[in-house]
Amino acid sequence: MLEVKVALEKYREYRHPRFADLQTSEVYALFPEEGEKRATSQWPQAWPNSEHAGVYLIYSRTAKLLYVGKAWIIGRRLSTYFQYDLPANEAKPCRVVHDWGQDGEKDYPMYVVTVPVPGDATFEAASLEEYLIRALKPSTNQRRLREVA
Repeated sequence: MLEVKVALEKYREYRHPRFADLQTSEVYALFPEEGEKRATSQWPQAWPNSEHAGVYLIYSRTAKLLYVGKAWIIGRRLSTYFQYDLPANEAKPCRVVHDWGQDGEKDYPMYVVTVPVPGDATFEAASLEEYLIRALKPSTNQRRLREVA
């Protein structure tokens, strides 16, 4: 996940100098019961930067970047992909709603990292998303680009 920090450092040269530096959130685990140690927060805690505009990055179990997306409210957007799997009165594990078209279990979503943009520059979420897709070439974004072409 270091590649995101490197890409953000390079992206800084395209930004207005008065904007504060962009910071990634800590790693959020979608399936904490699987015992991963990379995450500092986990399902069902609140999404990192939940109420902010910005981008979110979805990683596989092997830390492969699967997807980069933008959101005007990060928590609301992530909640369209990942929801509670109910029955009532039981633990509420995460349910993946979106079809990731994974190539086996290794490409299944496991982690989320977010990057909020400044509140007075929410428009920057779109350009940051585009930049990160081009710089990092996440597999699901690339597959969707091929489907559209």
